[in-house]
Parts: sequence; C-alpha cells; structure tokens
Amino acid sequence: MNSENQLIGEYTVPLVYPGQQETVGYNYQEDFPVGLLYVAQALNDIGIGTSIIDARKVDISDMSLESALFVGFTVLTGDMITRTLDAAKQIRQENPAIPIVWGGVHATLLPEQTLDHSLVDIVVIGEGEKAIQDLAKCLMSKGDLADVKGIAFKDESGKFVRNETQDYIDLDSLDYKLPYDQLDYDPAKLKKIPVHTSRG
Repeated sequence: MNSENQLIGEYTVPLVYPGQQETVGYNYQEDFPVGLLYVAQALNDIGIGTSIIDARKVDISDMSLESALFVGFTVLTGDMITRTLDAAKQIRQENPAIPIVWGGVHATLLPEQTLDHSLVDIVVIGEGEKAIQDLAKCLMSKGDLADVKGIAFKDESGKFVRNETQDYIDLDSLDYKLPYDQLDYDPAKLKKIPVHTSRG
C-alpha cells in the first residue's frame, strides 16, 4: 500500500439522510437513500470508509466523528432542511472543525441560499460521485477548494464562490455494486427496491 492510500485509509465520511425518528406509519424499508449509496461507493472506490446514517431510524448523536474527514447530508427542499440543520448543529457543537457538506436537489438548485447559513460549509452541485471524490482528496491534502469542480463554498471572507461544473457522468461507468450492507435494513423483508434508470 502506498503512502497516499495509507493517508486515505485514516479517514471516514459519515453520510446522513436527515429525518425524524418514529414517524408513524412510515415504511423505511421501502424508501432507503439510494443517492447516498452512490456517494458512499464513490468514496469507497478511492479508499475512504463511509457510514450511512438514516436519521429516521437512529439517533444522530450516536454517530462517530472521531476520524471524520467531513459529514455529508443529502437534502430535499421542505421539512428535511430543518432536520438537516438540527443535525448539523449537533455536529458543530461536538466538533466545530469538521466541514459540513450539503448535496442533493435543494443544494443544487439553491447553492447560494444554502451556503448563506452558518451550518453549511460546502455544497455539492449536481451529480456527486466525481465531485465528492475530488473534494475528499482536496480536504485530505489541505488543498484549495477553488480547484474542485462541482462545488460551491464560502471563502475566508465569507464570500460565495461557485466553481466550474463537473463534466457529465456516463451512468454506465458507475459501479452498480452499491454498499447496501451500510444500510440498517433486513433485505429479506424488502418488498420492493428502487432502481435509478436515469438522472436529470
């Protein structure tokens, strides 16, 4: 193993699907976060361990931040924003130095508005697989965020910066062997499974 892989192996990235525990009548087994599976696989492919936390099922305070490079959230517009901010507040209180990264539909459509909040450090815009790999490598090497395509961030003065977009992803090039083992679900109880056949 070379020194770069050794360095990568020291880090993990918690990926959070925000929500509220004990939502009556909601079937989590049929609505698991497929998008986070793709992001997790992209990070796993470059040697970074991940854990997927479904906050609808587990307490966010149980999440380990000991070796976290950053914490990633996927966010839809609506009530999920409030849930994400609540979780991000807990993370910031526990460890103010860990970058908080938002992705998903809301962050993509409204990156400047999203970054206006103090609990958001970086936004991934659009397809996340390549951007999240480049971001992870940049954070590990303490590089310049301005060099990472497909993200927006606040510079040292607090100014909004939106970088060049990532190139389009050939969906056929993505790994179809997703890390389903990181989801706390019993496969034997699944009655259906979501499949991404297109994006955009």
